[in-house]
Amino acid sequence: MGESSKGFIATNWFKLCIVGFGVALIMIYFSRQSSLDNCLENVSLNYDRDWNMQCKAKKLENNCELPRFLAEAIEKDRANRSDTCFKRYSFK
Repeated sequence: MGESSKGFIATNWFKLCIVGFGVALIMIYFSRQSSLDNCLENVSLNYDRDWNMQCKAKKLENNCELPRFLAEAIEKDRANRSDTCFKRYSFK
């Protein structure tokens, strides 16, 4: 390090810390947003899989019409999994 760069760091250390902190916060935000998106995508995939497994158990085609009690159970499970994602990864 040259004398001029040492002087720059010594004079602006506080500003550099603030910028570093800001960059770290932005990285954390986007990381959590990406994790939330992945979690919600998995919820959707699990929902489709669960629905189609129930169709298969009834010897029907994928995306069949299920009885209300089964459909509500699968919907409730999806809502619970989505809530878990938001609790885990959102800033609210």
